[in-house]
Amino acid sequence: MHSPLFSNSASIPPPLTLEQKRNFIQVARGKQPADLVFTHCQLVNVFTNEIYAADVAVRYGRIAGIGPVGSFQGKQTIDVQGQYLVPGLVEAHTHIEDALLVPGEFARALAPHGTTTCVSDPHEIANVAGVPGLRWMLAAAENIPLRMLFTLPSCVPASPYESAGAELVAEDLLELAHDPRIASVGEVMNYPGVLDGDEVLLDMIDLGRPGRATPLGLAVDGHAPELVGLDLCGYVAAGVQSDHESVSAEEALQKARLGMWLWIREGSTRNLDALLPVVLQQQPERAGFVADDRTPGDLLYEGDLDYIIRQAVQRGLDPVQAIKMSSLHPASYFGFKDRGAIAPGYLADLLVVPDLYDFRPRQVYVGEPWWPKMANLCLMLLRCPRIGAKRSNRQLICALSLWSVCVCLVSMVPLA
Repeated sequence: MHSPLFSNSASIPPPLTLEQKRNFIQVARGKQPADLVFTHCQLVNVFTNEIYAADVAVRYGRIAGIGPVGSFQGKQTIDVQGQYLVPGLVEAHTHIEDALLVPGEFARALAPHGTTTCVSDPHEIANVAGVPGLRWMLAAAENIPLRMLFTLPSCVPASPYESAGAELVAEDLLELAHDPRIASVGEVMNYPGVLDGDEVLLDMIDLGRPGRATPLGLAVDGHAPELVGLDLCGYVAAGVQSDHESVSAEEALQKARLGMWLWIREGSTRNLDALLPVVLQQQPERAGFVADDRTPGDLLYEGDLDYIIRQAVQRGLDPVQAIKMSSLHPASYFGFKDRGAIAPGYLADLLVVPDLYDFRPRQVYVGEPWWPKMANLCLMLLRCPRIGAKRSNRQLICALSLWSVCVCLVSMVPLA
């Protein structure tokens, strides 16, 4: 028997066994049947910025082969009928808590919009509940219908002047860092403290160093609005690698010139109009889109990264470049070698999109079709994780889960 497509968490699928690998190679060569074949696709290649006709074979939840129409046989065939096959989108920075939803319902809102991998910074639940809150968030994100990853909150509290429910230092997060769903060190908000050489903050940034928290190291997310000039140099020199808080084109260009990853935010705060000229004129390789904070209404009526792609294309950005900035670029930032593009060995996180100039996914695949997972999700929401929580806290978590189900049911009712 073959192992299931997904491990306990879809975020980190299990490696192929030797037997599976041998079969996978033959499927890629067209000599063995695939689990699923997408035929008559217009494939969006984010490596070469091309669009061309192709068939795509999927085995064990991964892309096995790509070839001319008719190259593969499969147990199931999906005729895309000339629509575009696009890599699943990667959300590089958001906060589940700001959507007022538990992870399962957040995933339910996100996945139909084409976001198949989501990296959430849980610093808000950490501010209230510390490490137990982070453990709850990880547990609540099991078995949901997209690949949910998290950061290690670096600023709890965000500044010395806050009275939060917890205080975290680097040593508190070392054990959590071993969870394969940890993608980065979370946004370093207290940049004045970094510039002053605060020991706690520098130790947090050091969690990203190879060999400290993980063998290969972690990306380090930034948060430094209006920081420019030599102070910006100091912030980057400390080890911070990205920023989603730029408010002007000049600021964004300075950060890009210093090698930072420039995340253009269009969510609760909207910076696309101010920052897109940097992308149109300079075409930086280290740039992408993020939503940051999204309300349930935003997710329902606008979307997530799909909305930002539509807005950017309307303002003159090439659709393939917009897709690339929402898939390959964030995957490269986090060091994901198995997603962000359509290529052999990559996860079969795929979108069928009729029109790249009005980007609205018609079908979403997260290793397999997304929608059958929703029945399991509805049952899962009634089982709240128990991580040393008091009974009253568990009851509250269950109540929030049920409330979020009601929110989504109500949200399905169209506006008059």
